[in-house]
Amino acid sequence: MPAQPSPLSVAQPETSRPHSAVQSRSFRPAAWRFVGFWLIISIFTLVYHFHPYYHRPFFSVFQAILINIYLWFCLVGFFYVWLTYRRRRRGRDDFSDTGLLALSLVRHSWRAIRSHSWVPWRRYWRSLRVKLLLRIVGIKFFFVPLMIVFLAGHVTDAHRLWQQADPSTSGLEWGMALTYQLVFLCDTAVALVGYSFESLWLKNKTRSVDSTWSGWLVCLMCYPPFSDTAGVYLPLAEGGNALGFGNVTLLVLRGLALISFAIYLWATLALGVRFSNLSNRGIIARGPYRWVRHPAYICKNLAWWMEKLPTVAGFHNVLPLLAWNLVYVLRGLTEERHLRADPTYRAYCEQVRYRFIPGVW
Repeated sequence: MPAQPSPLSVAQPETSRPHSAVQSRSFRPAAWRFVGFWLIISIFTLVYHFHPYYHRPFFSVFQAILINIYLWFCLVGFFYVWLTYRRRRRGRDDFSDTGLLALSLVRHSWRAIRSHSWVPWRRYWRSLRVKLLLRIVGIKFFFVPLMIVFLAGHVTDAHRLWQQADPSTSGLEWGMALTYQLVFLCDTAVALVGYSFESLWLKNKTRSVDSTWSGWLVCLMCYPPFSDTAGVYLPLAEGGNALGFGNVTLLVLRGLALISFAIYLWATLALGVRFSNLSNRGIIARGPYRWVRHPAYICKNLAWWMEKLPTVAGFHNVLPLLAWNLVYVLRGLTEERHLRADPTYRAYCEQVRYRFIPGVW
């Protein structure tokens, strides 16, 4: 009868092998994913650093921190990718993995050069997964620098107002000005997180991106540099009291504007880490989205009317406001056209019937 192995000789491989096997199986694929991810971030950084558009004074804050952001990514990026691969990876996620798709481009390009045939390369660019990745990358490339600049501006203005606080002279107007800055500080902070971080940990991966020119057009014209051009033709009046309102009326209008902006912030907080223009990152039905489908748009436009109403000296002041209202209506309609491809959103529309005004439309 053959001798039986001792319990120790069997137990040793069983306790040590799984750990070493998992380590060896996770390091290499995580490293390749990080390399692909690093290629995209490096291209971003090079364009931001050398393109003259991003050397305008408007982006001075962004330029001041750009290299630090890149270095931090290089230091901790691999650990994040490795940990995500170890703890959150699902097989189906590999088909949309940013790093793997970036490496696939390098591989297809090299094969095309070696074989003198661009058919596989063209097939790569026609892939729906690649088209989705390009749209996601385009959104992040455009919006992340803007959100950093906006956030820095609101932090600076809020700090300046706080430093100017004087119990003997501070009043309601100072409190309103500080509240305004704090509202948009929180708004842009949430937006920056939403645009910057797309993760299996946060469960905010992009499911689809609007593929229509009209959807992108009405969205981007609301942000610099496109809003600068749009503002030339649709200028909103600044300052003045053409209608001769009294101080109490002006304070009431400003208070109503702040209330509208506060509800606007509530909508942003409801979206949270899923915040992103032109994207479907999961349907949200909480907060003000329980009553209307586009609470942020309606509240922002109402606030603009409260702010600009005292400056209205004639129809030439009203027309730009109406035009910007129309732009945001079109944004809501194009977003719905995109999101209706998702059955969850269609069910949401059945539950929340009104787009902008409860009980009306």
